[in-house]
Amino acid sequence: MANATRALKDTLKPVLPKWLVRKVQRTLAERAWEHSLRTRPIDLSRTELIRGASREALSDPSYLEHELLPRLGLNDENLHEIPPSLHRYAGYGLLHWQFPNQFSRYLAELSRYPIESYLEIGTHHGGTFVITIEYLSRFHPIRRALGVDLGRSRSLERYAAMREDVTILQASSQSDEFRASLRARRPFDLALIDGDHSAEGCRSDFELVSEHARILVFHDIVSDSVPGVGEVWHEVKHAHADRFRFLEFTEQYAEQQEVGTRWFGLGVAIPLDMAPDG
Repeated sequence: MANATRALKDTLKPVLPKWLVRKVQRTLAERAWEHSLRTRPIDLSRTELIRGASREALSDPSYLEHELLPRLGLNDENLHEIPPSLHRYAGYGLLHWQFPNQFSRYLAELSRYPIESYLEIGTHHGGTFVITIEYLSRFHPIRRALGVDLGRSRSLERYAAMREDVTILQASSQSDEFRASLRARRPFDLALIDGDHSAEGCRSDFELVSEHARILVFHDIVSDSVPGVGEVWHEVKHAHADRFRFLEFTEQYAEQQEVGTRWFGLGVAIPLDMAPDG
């Protein structure tokens, strides 16, 4: 969109007044922003695949990676980020925007901890939010969950209507409304930061949420398209080594490695005093 805007500006500059060129540019930027907030319906019936699986199967990262997570349905936006071997699973179901080989190991690790509350910044369509709640609920009861995003997801609103422990907030993570919502709640056991992917935005979300959650997770810590997240993740690892131990789930698929691209990546900061069950 940025390249298209510059090209349009260069084309229109000789024939149109500057004020009109600026107006066209603003309109294009506003439409791009509106498009980024637009959400699609997700198929909440897919949650039955999680509810119907045995805990033994759900504890197996291989089962999650090769069976469950693909069948739940992947997002098909920016399809070049998804390996071709997974394209047949994209565009339906819960539309989760994750690599199964990363998300599987991440979820299996979290299942070992007494997590009973969850916060997600940047829910988008809602697939990751729903999967995380449904999956962790199989190991410990999720008593509170809060999802926040600038875009409105009617699917998540329906999900919240079915579960009294789930709240959806349409707001900026840096808004007074969201800050007040955090102050009104007890700290969360787990928080996923997946909102503003600029270094400044990600850093602001971490500084805010770190006071209101125990396990902190960053999404896209190795993604080529959003280097700012990785920058903040490395800052946190350096500055807070006395507070957390750090895990990274950054496995890539061979199809991407062949062309030298890297996508997604989950970075998990676990308090040093928080031990897994058993």
